Amino acid sequence: MGTQKFASVLKEFSQLVGFEEFDALAKGAKLKIDDYVVSFIPGAGDDEDNLRVYVDLGPLVGDAAEGLRTLMELNFMLSAAGRLVVCTHPTTHNVFLIFRYALDQNASGQALLDTTLRSISELGYEVQTLAA
Repeated sequence: MGTQKFASVLKEFSQLVGFEEFDALAKGAKLKIDDYVVSFIPGAGDDEDNLRVYVDLGPLVGDAAEGLRTLMELNFMLSAAGRLVVCTHPTTHNVFLIFRYALDQNASGQALLDTTLRSISELGYEVQTLAA
């Protein structure tokens, strides 16, 4: 079900946000939503019934040590709840929000959009002040 559901959810998502290059998005193209760059990666193997959402929040600003400490605290709290992971990209060092979206019977483009926007806003003020 994973691959077919991934395609149908992303197609609906693309239509909702007015992104005409559905095929490119399904192949890992990045999409700008508000101030954030978002990409969707299909799950593989045992994780094929999920898609992973990567949200680039931008580079750390201010004191790097303090910013990384705050990110690690947020990551501890968020991952303990099994919802989101906050990290820095190994190449760009930008702050990223990563989460899984279940490709189950309730999955839809609208639900993916809602989940993505809600996940970004749930991080609130703390991460937004750490990343440019």
